[in-house]
Amino acid sequence: MDFRKIRLSLAFGPKARSEFYDLLANFISDGIDTYNAIARIHKQYVIAKRPTAEITDEVMRAMAGQSGRALSPGQALSKFVPAMEAMTIDAGADAGSPHEGFVMAKRLCDNQQEARSVVLGEVLYPVFLLAMFFGVLIMVGHLMLPRIETVLPREKWTADARFLGWMGDHSIPIVIGVACAVAALVAAYFTTRETWTGKSRQFFDEHVFPWNVTCSINSAMLLSAVAVMLRSSVPFGAILDKLSRTSGPWMNYHFAAMRARLRRGLREGDSLAGELFDKETRWQIQMYGEVHNFGEGIDKLSVRVAKRILERVKAQFAVIRFALLIAVAFMVVWVYWTFLALTMSIRSSAGAIG
Repeated sequence: MDFRKIRLSLAFGPKARSEFYDLLANFISDGIDTYNAIARIHKQYVIAKRPTAEITDEVMRAMAGQSGRALSPGQALSKFVPAMEAMTIDAGADAGSPHEGFVMAKRLCDNQQEARSVVLGEVLYPVFLLAMFFGVLIMVGHLMLPRIETVLPREKWTADARFLGWMGDHSIPIVIGVACAVAALVAAYFTTRETWTGKSRQFFDEHVFPWNVTCSINSAMLLSAVAVMLRSSVPFGAILDKLSRTSGPWMNYHFAAMRARLRRGLREGDSLAGELFDKETRWQIQMYGEVHNFGEGIDKLSVRVAKRILERVKAQFAVIRFALLIAVAFMVVWVYWTFLALTMSIRSSAGAIG
């Protein structure tokens, strides 16, 4: 395991990259060339003893040609940033507007940061509710029911109480089973999200959480990257080739379908509007493909799509939160009424004895 790579990846996350791109865009637009702008930022990183100084140092050496060939800013940064951001930076430079490349890379980075913060923020509350549900189950099974059983034998309990007693007796295996199921789902997701392709994957991308969330977010990020490169006068076919070289099997599956439609003579909008995007986005991409300023139209669409997808992700997590909240509330009410029935049974037994 490369701990240096992990450490630098954490230090140069979306927030740090966004700040870095913003500084470069402003410096370059004010007349400072890219190399000197990075050198000035590197000096401040060194003074502040930030780990990102290692990144800027390596980037400067790569741009200066220390490896035998001088690399472009995007190529030099490609080891430390997502491929789409690196290609966007070089697309701006190739179009004669390097500061615009960093502006658009910052936008991609900000979109990724917002999507990540939304997902992480939305996940925490369901996890808390699930932990609360398990806590109530374990407390009932191991603290409360055994005491009641010493007063009233289990064979005299009501049917609900006996079922609650069974759940309490098996609370630890139940919790472990659910935790293993969740862990298996998470493992399956991370194992297949970049490699699984085909019709079955398409069904999961459209209907099954969390694959549908990943598909939605990646489609928005791709649309933004394509828009940036189209605005920088990069041909659509070249964009697909560049993205394919740095993408996994799942993305390349969609890129191959786009290239096949392009080879059949379809317009750029019709070629781009594949199964990666939802129906609401597809027809708008196709419509913009009919106008001469396709890149500008896709750029505006990418902003709208990013906002809509984040709202959709929030809505999906809201459904999960509501379901878990109902489950916890039902558990609390059921336990209350079961204990009320047990209390009445204990009183009845005590009265009969008296």
